[in-house]
Amino acid sequence: MEILGFLRKHHERFISGAEISRALRVSRTAVWKHVGSLRSAGFSIEAHPSQGYRLTEEPDLLLPADLQEGLQTRFVARELHHLLSTDSTNRVARDLAAKGAPEGTTVIAEAQTRGRGRLGRTWFSPPRTNLYASIILRPRIPMPSVPQLTLVGAVAACRAIGRVYNGPGELGPRIKWPNDILMGGRKVSGTLVEAASLGEMLDYVVLGIGVNVNLEEKDLPTELAATATSLLIAGGRKVSRKTLACALFEEIEATYERFRAEGFAKLSGEYAALSDIWGRQVRVTLSEGVIEGTAEGLDSDGALRVSLAGGASERILAGDVQLLR
Repeated sequence: MEILGFLRKHHERFISGAEISRALRVSRTAVWKHVGSLRSAGFSIEAHPSQGYRLTEEPDLLLPADLQEGLQTRFVARELHHLLSTDSTNRVARDLAAKGAPEGTTVIAEAQTRGRGRLGRTWFSPPRTNLYASIILRPRIPMPSVPQLTLVGAVAACRAIGRVYNGPGELGPRIKWPNDILMGGRKVSGTLVEAASLGEMLDYVVLGIGVNVNLEEKDLPTELAATATSLLIAGGRKVSRKTLACALFEEIEATYERFRAEGFAKLSGEYAALSDIWGRQVRVTLSEGVIEGTAEGLDSDGALRVSLAGGASERILAGDVQLLR
């Protein structure tokens, strides 16, 4: 990306391949190949046989050098892998984690061809519009505690979205248990946690988060038009994906550090304050069936408490919640 930086610095004029080659100590062939790669990525670079190259237009890309320039984290996204397109950022991150990638290693993609959500659902992932990121974490916790990281991711995503959202307060981000972020009752973000173990202890977790950023109503597939939204739709204006990505990585690190130091019990109140599900009628789809009741609150381990007709109470550790009213 040094060549891109050089073209940016001298964007007001043509700059010859020989000058770039001398300044960056790379071959002219390398310059030519890299310019071709930049063009393939969507950069408009004018070329003149006797004058060289000039950068005329840039696409909206989440380039590592741009993101890390203002990023306030110690380890999250300090090793950052950027892909123009992939099947799933979680799949790429799992491969990296299995090869020993350090904690905080992050994968971002401009588009996904097989983006995935919870419960085997797909995640609509058009190019250069939204944020698709997966972060490798290596907390020293037993496997039964892994689902709590889904809630950690939800807190971080809700806080990050709140930092960049500048629209009607009633459409601000809220958490629907366990990990959906809603704006005006429509889903704007979701989290997918995948883990690998070494015996009874966790080896690594991949925390994948997708956020609909600048989707327009017309971009939504018919089957998602009533249930999905974006920051643009909710707020009425475009949001910088770079600003959101930095906010998300910073919030993930801060929330994860609190979880690692104090456990989820300390975060449960923060999670509860970011949700408006409490006291509302819900239908919960479980592996063994469906229950309906009133969402009471969150236990210290992240389980959802639902009061049933007749006064009984149910602890839900995994399920799909639908708000009834």
